[in-house]
Amino acid sequence: MLRTSLLVSSALAASVGAALCGCADRAVPNAADAAPAPYASSCATCHGETGEGVAGLGLELRHSPPTYFNWVVRNGRVNTTMLAFPSTSVSDAQLGEIQSWLNAMPRPTSGQALYVDFCGNCHGPAGRGGTLLASSITGKVRADLTMLVRAGEGTDPSMRFSYMPAEDATQLSDAELDLIATFLGAL
Repeated sequence: MLRTSLLVSSALAASVGAALCGCADRAVPNAADAAPAPYASSCATCHGETGEGVAGLGLELRHSPPTYFNWVVRNGRVNTTMLAFPSTSVSDAQLGEIQSWLNAMPRPTSGQALYVDFCGNCHGPAGRGGTLLASSITGKVRADLTMLVRAGEGTDPSMRFSYMPAEDATQLSDAELDLIATFLGAL
């Protein structure tokens, strides 16, 4: 029952997230930049051809924090369809290639699309709590939002409900955080 609820919630969040961002400000990846073979064979079915996510199957993967990305791939996600992929299945080098490819995807340019890309998987498409029951982030002042994003929360990625990876300014710039904060303030 929980697995079904999570899948339905994931599908709803992905659908609402796509509708919210419209993804109109995101450039389409160059077709010549084909996905690494392990991504195409093991990830694309659930996470989309370019990591955009597939409603009801898998969340967006673009611009994921490296430590968290690696942990989830290696350990999977309890009560979801995300299986673990040990290094015998996807090598560390292949995993690095996949993440580099996903992180090279065009970045959104609006606060709404940045939010969906960097925050929406956990905090929900509108910032009021997401499919993984992460807390609401609406109503936060800009300084609090910056502190939360830069510091993260917790140290153990396996503690899904008390862990948030830190995003430094090279991963998410202050200007991008300003756009996200403006979007959240408008909700």
